[in-house]
Amino acid sequence: MPSQFLKVALEAAKNAEDIITAYCSEDVKKIELKKDEMTVTPADREAEKAIRETIKQAFSDHGFLGKVYGTEEGKSPYLWIIDPIDNTDNYIGRGPFFATQIALMKDEEPILGISNELSSPLGYPFSPFYNELLYAEAGSGAFLNGEPVHVSDVADLKDTILCLGDFSG
Repeated sequence: MPSQFLKVALEAAKNAEDIITAYCSEDVKKIELKKDEMTVTPADREAEKAIRETIKQAFSDHGFLGKVYGTEEGKSPYLWIIDPIDNTDNYIGRGPFFATQIALMKDEEPILGISNELSSPLGYPFSPFYNELLYAEAGSGAFLNGEPVHVSDVADLKDTILCLGDFSG
């Protein structure tokens, strides 16, 4: 049974997904660079705002650390960490692999995390999204699209496969 924290976080991720996918049919190149030179789009701004609002409705005393709007101190030991569009450059360039990332910490210990991967083959909006929702909560396991997942039981490194992204940009 998911906790209230996880239920609210999943709702927040879904709300962000609706905003992000709606922007796919528009010119997502309306970008700005923050002082730290991080790329931000209107979709980033609206998605993070929606995530914060969804969480605040349930947990008004929690704090936030977000990519777009920075830190907002809370009155409890809980801190939500938000990246509304992780890999914004792929989102802007209509490339594959970008995701909404949400985590919850209590007293600096992670207690849940969500990665809502809205990856698409090149050329969205003409291709469907993969819609891979990965989430985990301390003591409850990890799930991909609602199905339990676990780390591999492969013991020898030579029997593994490693995939890396392009870190040049």
